[in-house]
Amino acid sequence: MEDLAPRLKVGTLVLSQGERTVIGRIDHAIESNLPASVASALNGKITCRQVSQRAGITLDEMLRLVSQLDTANLLDTTSTKITVERFHSSHPSRSSHNNDDSNDGAYKQLQSRIAPELTFTTWLDNVKDGGVELIANRRNYDVTVIGRSRVATLLYGILLASGVSETNLQPLRGNATINDQDMCGGYLHASDIGLSLKTRAEELSREISLFPLPATHEKKENRSLQHIVVCVGAPDPDQLQKWMSDGTPHLLIEDPECASINIGPLVLPGKTPCWRCICLAREDQNNSWHDIALQRIAAGASEVPVSVAHHVAGLIALEILRFIDIGKSELIGNSVRMSYHTPLDLEHRLHARHPACGCNW
Repeated sequence: MEDLAPRLKVGTLVLSQGERTVIGRIDHAIESNLPASVASALNGKITCRQVSQRAGITLDEMLRLVSQLDTANLLDTTSTKITVERFHSSHPSRSSHNNDDSNDGAYKQLQSRIAPELTFTTWLDNVKDGGVELIANRRNYDVTVIGRSRVATLLYGILLASGVSETNLQPLRGNATINDQDMCGGYLHASDIGLSLKTRAEELSREISLFPLPATHEKKENRSLQHIVVCVGAPDPDQLQKWMSDGTPHLLIEDPECASINIGPLVLPGKTPCWRCICLAREDQNNSWHDIALQRIAAGASEVPVSVAHHVAGLIALEILRFIDIGKSELIGNSVRMSYHTPLDLEHRLHARHPACGCNW
């Protein structure tokens, strides 16, 4: 431990208050009798032994403080480096490449872009490397966003920019083209109207992705990608059956209903309530539900306001990232109903597996 070079997590406050030092966050901190300069010196570049020698304190006092900070999840104690896949020419006269990225402009840009993302992962429990490994692990997930709406397009861009490089966007049916309703302050522009949504999305992925993939990229067969589907709009029954059969986690976002929208559940096939469980439960609770569902299908989906699209896409992205990072989500077996007029007052609904549904047998 004495030769460890720990660093305070990004954003940690160090306040000197008389004879004591307060170290932590606004809602979570520890107190120490050591000077504030001791905690501030924990920058990951010098060891505990060196800090104690420079501060004129005993090594035991130093190690006691480090132990307290570590227990309070205020300290990073390991270092992980993001690896970037690069093209290297096979030509015999090509320049050699070493592992020194200190003068690499692209790598410096990546470090700058990744810094805000690390404030999300570094504060998760038991994260000791600043959240770098979790961010890098997002490249091992293949997320398919299915839908023809503002929410789907915005969600696609957010996930790419958050490090989920293997995100792709698919229209619910056919090869949809971009129209004027897609212009909502996001990633599409007026000059894109009339273009194929899927083709344009693939082009955008190389511009907005945190870890851009080359144009000729193909998924490697020896790379185990974990697949997740996000369906924005009424799902196709055949697709639902395929996801259930394949064991693919899928998040369902219903079509807007007047001035509200339902988000969830996130279905883990064989473990949590599926879409048919929810439909059967609704029919049990409301004799008119079947007629309501048919009328909603016949009416077709309506587009959501710009502000709602950004808000909903952000909420969904946070839950998908949380599921990727730690395997948890508030939407597993649960859904939320958001009213356009009270967006912070979410109505939570817990679902159960229906005894008449085949997924329960």
